[in-house]
This record gives sequence, structure tokens and C-alpha cells, in this order.
Amino acid sequence: MFGLYSPPRRPQYNGAIEAGIGSMKSRIERRAAWEGHPEVWNAEDVEAARREANALARPRGGLGSTPETLWKSRERVTTESRDQF
Repeated sequence: MFGLYSPPRRPQYNGAIEAGIGSMKSRIERRAAWEGHPEVWNAEDVEAARREANALARPRGGLGSTPETLWKSRERVTTESRDQF
């Protein structure tokens, strides 16, 4: 196991991560409240929030693709590239 650190001289990387965490927390909180347990989050709430974010978010702007669409259209990593990493 190894750590993945923020890229050097790229403070905006951490800002993007923090924004994503905030968005997920809001989605989870809303889902838990809807399910009648606003003070206690569970795995189902987290999974529902993840699915919602992947299906509805537009990280590249209003006309951009959703994360789900981007993931499905990604270029697959070759075994050779994975080994080099």
C-alpha cells in the first residue's frame, strides 16, 4: 500500500477534493433526512448519494458530461501502463 499525495505546486487540487467532499456530504445528509434518520447516515445513504452524483453532476459545466458518462467513455488502462505506474 502507498500514499497518493497532492501534486507539487498545485493547491487547486486540494480545493477540488474539498468541494467534492462537501457536495457528497450535502447529498448524504439530504438522503438520510428523506429516509427519516437525519442524524445517522448509513451505507445505503452514501451509496445513493454516490449514484446520484455520478448521474447528475456536471463537473465540466452545465453542458459537460456527467461523471457516469465520462467513466463509461474512458480509455482503458493497459496492463503495461498499470505495471509501469
